[in-house]
Amino acid sequence: MKSNTSLSRRSFLAGGTAGIAATLAGNRMTSAADSKRPRVVRVTDTQATSWDYSVDPKKTDKRFWDYIDQDVTDKMFDKGLCGLTGTDNAGAAWRSVMGTFRPDDTVAIKINCNNVEDVDGVTTNRMDATIPLINAVLSGLVGDLGAEAGNITVFDTSRPIQTAVLFDRCRFREVRWVSSRTSDRWDRGEQVTLRDLPKPGGQYFLPKAITGAKHLINLSLFKAHDCGVTGAMKNHYGSIPSPHHLHSEYRDSGSYIGDINNHPQIRSKTRLCVCDGLFGNWHNNVWEPRAWKTFGDGSPNSLFFSLDPVALDSVLVDHIIRECEMHDDCLALERAKNHAFLEVAMDYHKLGVYELSPFRKIDYQLV
Repeated sequence: MKSNTSLSRRSFLAGGTAGIAATLAGNRMTSAADSKRPRVVRVTDTQATSWDYSVDPKKTDKRFWDYIDQDVTDKMFDKGLCGLTGTDNAGAAWRSVMGTFRPDDTVAIKINCNNVEDVDGVTTNRMDATIPLINAVLSGLVGDLGAEAGNITVFDTSRPIQTAVLFDRCRFREVRWVSSRTSDRWDRGEQVTLRDLPKPGGQYFLPKAITGAKHLINLSLFKAHDCGVTGAMKNHYGSIPSPHHLHSEYRDSGSYIGDINNHPQIRSKTRLCVCDGLFGNWHNNVWEPRAWKTFGDGSPNSLFFSLDPVALDSVLVDHIIRECEMHDDCLALERAKNHAFLEVAMDYHKLGVYELSPFRKIDYQLV
């Protein structure tokens, strides 16, 4: 993995991002911006990753995240953020997303470390958050927006975070990290209320990382799940204690995911949702990345951006459905279509727009 340690911003906009694919990966996107529809932007670059899926993790110390190009990821992130906001430079894009931002404002970044082993030094090739996208976000917040690194918290409160995989590769040492190993991480004065309390029940507090922040950024992963997709909305299962009690509802109302995302501390503070689709797993949520037929029999090499978590997850699950159809995988396809939580989020909570392709209500663009 290339590491760009320079904190200066990139001057790529004049030249564009190399390797932008012209294909739409099997999905029917809209072509013109429409401010009345929630926008989802995908930026792609075939140079972002170089793993060929032939690496045996048992025979090498390298993992899929060692094959991500940091420089390309930086350029893709800025390109996508500008496309989402309709601006021509990263600074203007960040100001558009963050609104009345002050340099001393606190920012929380939710990542997904669901598959991390709880022993430092022991890593698998299963999909989790990787440092290139986190670095790109941090560089934008600090370099373009003027945020103070010490006021930024990167967190997954329900899972451990590997030191060597993330901490040691982070550009900004002042950034605070919060994981399941962090003591006193819950704000017991803020709790999610679930409409149908699961058995055996529980108290679903929010983390201080969220309640103490003024701004929240959601960094999710491009993975399938029993509920269709592990995207932006389900990412917040990692923001509460003991989320495993909530997984039985996928084939029923799909209400819990919406209940969590509808909490004012999450709903009112979320400024940006980005899905890391540099790699992806269309088949399940717990194993290593898989090659995608709809992305040229390789990695998606994509980042997805939106201000609407429902619209973003709709696009992600649509991609997964198309991929499952290409593989004629009936079980995976059944799981992909089991995404009732998106309709609940739209109809009951009014959290955003749900739609599958062909997209008419969602403005889905390839930058």
